[in-house]
Amino acid sequence: MSPDGKRVAWVETTGAVWVSALDGSGRRKLRDGVDDICWSPVWLPKSQQLVVRLNAAGDDPATGVLDVSSGKFTRVTGLDGCHAVFAADGTLAFADGSDGTIVLTDRNGRNRRTVPGLGAKGSRYVSFDLSSLSPDGRRLALLRIDRNGTYGDAARELLVNAVLDTRTGEEVSLPLEGRQLRQVFFQPDGSMVVRVRSGDRYVVVLVDATGRKITERTEPSALRDMQIITAGP
Repeated sequence: MSPDGKRVAWVETTGAVWVSALDGSGRRKLRDGVDDICWSPVWLPKSQQLVVRLNAAGDDPATGVLDVSSGKFTRVTGLDGCHAVFAADGTLAFADGSDGTIVLTDRNGRNRRTVPGLGAKGSRYVSFDLSSLSPDGRRLALLRIDRNGTYGDAARELLVNAVLDTRTGEEVSLPLEGRQLRQVFFQPDGSMVVRVRSGDRYVVVLVDATGRKITERTEPSALRDMQIITAGP
């Protein structure tokens, strides 16, 4: 979903990328040949452009910016890896994919750095799946895996078991009240929509930018086997 909450973008298994309004109206194909596994379309903060990858299986894959209005593609170097997420301040985070590190850059692929404690030699954890990045780029919701654990495949996973400070690599404390963290989506004001599991029930908790619980609501049991794919303002 676009940051302004008005449109959605998706890529089909054929490699066609589409946009539409939230209700499905105005459906429009932007182009073909887009990566549908490793780098799904990512909205830029102003909701006018997507970051996509072209020719992913070819000799010269290209990642760059696709203008939603004109369909023009502009290649950007330095954007590699998988499963990128953008912050409102222009920070981009993505999984390196080779060693479990998480890379952060600006929208031009510059000012590259990594989240401490992930993937580097001697670190306990790796990560290949990101879910959401805070508006200031300082907190990242992801699936963190023990280095000796099972990594899975290249398809994107929206499960979350940790929120990390991107500068220090330290885990951010959340008001889970003993329940299992399952998903996190940052909102434009820095608050979080947090999905937790307690037994066979799921609860959605709204947490403010300082980490305090605002309110919570138990999900209907019919949603138990589903995942939240996005949470908008």
